[in-house]
Amino acid sequence: MPCDQVIYQSVDFTQAQGHEDLLEEALKAEGYSVQKIGGAITFRKGDMYGSYSGGRFDVRENRYGSQRFDVDAVKVRFSNGVVRKAAKRYGWQVVVDQKDPNHLQIKRRGA
Repeated sequence: MPCDQVIYQSVDFTQAQGHEDLLEEALKAEGYSVQKIGGAITFRKGDMYGSYSGGRFDVRENRYGSQRFDVDAVKVRFSNGVVRKAAKRYGWQVVVDQKDPNHLQIKRRGA
């Protein structure tokens, strides 16, 4: 494949360091197939693939391919995972908005 048809991108996302389990769940929720290889997380969706290691996404995608890496969607899913994990730790209830599943409401039990 000619090099002008390949898009490479690197995105810093240091917030996921130490929380790779939540990042892996977020990628899977966005439809990526995910593998852990050594200290890196590799992911693939169609003709797009990439890895996460050391606080950085490195992605390779076909310029004319059908799949694009949506880092914002992955960040939203990751953030939801962080909120859910914290709520579980403190015994709080998470209520999901029926119209917007990314809108979470946290309630203390018994309040």
